Amino acid sequence: MKIYRLPAPETHFPIRMDIAAAAADAPPALRPAITGPGAWKRLRRLAAASSYSSLSEAGASLGIDPTVLVSQINRLEREFGHRLLDRVAGQRTMQPTAYGEKIIATIRAASTTRPADDIGPRLTTAI
Repeated sequence: MKIYRLPAPETHFPIRMDIAAAAADAPPALRPAITGPGAWKRLRRLAAASSYSSLSEAGASLGIDPTVLVSQINRLEREFGHRLLDRVAGQRTMQPTAYGEKIIATIRAASTTRPADDIGPRLTTAI
């Protein structure tokens, strides 16, 4: 059996995330949602989707499958413990709740100071 000693490719993404440090670095209102890699992506998608009249329309415009967007927003609502968007089946419009408006404003303010691909503090990759 031959063993090839090829170097492992460098990754630009962390293998592990220090969740406590990432949450401490986030604005206090957003800390409940900083639960691991992808948290900032979910938050930014919520902020972007809130400007559309439906999650289907938001998903189509953002290039995201609407079911993925729905599951990510449902996850955020569980993490925050509050409804973020008023969505009624059969109605064509959705709107942020009062709590959702506060969270969306905080996301937008925090997004201006964070790079688009930022997911929080990075740790060294494990070998």
